[in-house]
Amino acid sequence: MSPARQESGTATRVRPLVLALTTTPLLIELLRDLLGESALVRDFPGDSVDLEGLVRHTQPDALVIDSDEDAFELSAVAEELSVPLVQISLPSHEARVFRDRSWSPGPLPIDSPTSIRNLLLGELFHASANGHEWPPTVPAYEDHGMEP
Repeated sequence: MSPARQESGTATRVRPLVLALTTTPLLIELLRDLLGESALVRDFPGDSVDLEGLVRHTQPDALVIDSDEDAFELSAVAEELSVPLVQISLPSHEARVFRDRSWSPGPLPIDSPTSIRNLLLGELFHASANGHEWPPTVPAYEDHGMEP
């Protein structure tokens, strides 16, 4: 896992890392605004090569994609790492989730930004309740995952 820690006085809070591999800049900004203090959102172009390697090395707590090509490529690594994989299509207002080796439609159509937030946080909490470690253990070296 790649936690992000925020220190405030004596309290340390660990936030999950959401890796957004998209081709839609609007979706990146939307995710950052929606998840705010709940998760650390990092993005990378969805049409890049070797996204599987990127996911394996960054060890995110959740993946967000917006293309069918990436859905095919990343479903195997999401399964392997037990990471929620959420595909969001802004033009069609639809979302689907890869879990238990199959895709299923999101619980509701994407009719507002908060429905995206609720879906992503629900997937993070679902993963946590089913044995996926969250909040993750903080790595031994101090600067890993820290906010700049």
